[in-house]
Amino acid sequence: GLLSGTPTTPGSGTVTVTVTDSSHVALTATKTLPLTVAQALSVLTANPPQMTVGTAVNVSLQAQGGVAPYTWSVSGGILPPGLALSAAGSVTGRPTSPGTFVTAVSVIDSSPSPLTTSSQIVFLFVNGLTVATTTLPTATTGTPYTAAVFVQGGTQPYSFSLASGTLPTGLILNAATISGTPSLQGVSTFTIRVSDAAGLTTTQQFTLTVVGALTINSTSLPPGTVNSPYSYTLQGINGTAPYTWTLLSGSLPAGITLTASGVLSGTPTDRKSTRLNSSHLGI
Repeated sequence: GLLSGTPTTPGSGTVTVTVTDSSHVALTATKTLPLTVAQALSVLTANPPQMTVGTAVNVSLQAQGGVAPYTWSVSGGILPPGLALSAAGSVTGRPTSPGTFVTAVSVIDSSPSPLTTSSQIVFLFVNGLTVATTTLPTATTGTPYTAAVFVQGGTQPYSFSLASGTLPTGLILNAATISGTPSLQGVSTFTIRVSDAAGLTTTQQFTLTVVGALTINSTSLPPGTVNSPYSYTLQGINGTAPYTWTLLSGSLPAGITLTASGVLSGTPTDRKSTRLNSSHLGI
């Protein structure tokens, strides 16, 4: 009385079976029974439509085969933040973060025990607008400055504006570029707002430091004495320390050298008057 094998084609029909007992009169009974071979359960949805940060989502996952209704669940990975999967297979909510999210979903049908289960990797892509630039290079007073603000995602073209704060004096924001010639030292904090063609908006806060132009603060050198050790450290201001010093012109007294760190040192061996100023030194 065992019906067994591996069905190869889905469909419905009836089978009529007869059973005979072992008595000497060989009693029999006959009955027609319905037999349904369901299609194997599988998930159809692999790549739902692209989603957008902040925009409502209502996507229905699809399956075929087995016996409906189906019950869905997340079996691995994660859904995009802000979204949820219902037991009926609906992905709903408002995504809050852009990116590509790999999620494993499982579906169970309603056939008699044991239930049929199928799993599928689903790729959920959330389009968002982000500012890729987070830091700006240091600017120097009196020196032309240019820095670009790079944006990822969204729909081009982008528009840029100053949401809060102020740029350093002498600099302006033109499209995605901060440019100009700063005139005052200091630290400025400001926020740039970026909007795309689809209406997405994001902001990024920046801190921009403007340092003074590098100058040599030493204007004269103390005298040295023949055969006596000599040492003097040159002084620079502004720019970004540490500094590297070089001798651009002229010559040092015999026995005296200039190190890259700005130290004049040694033991002079010859009486000589040498006048050095900022035009002879490089920093």
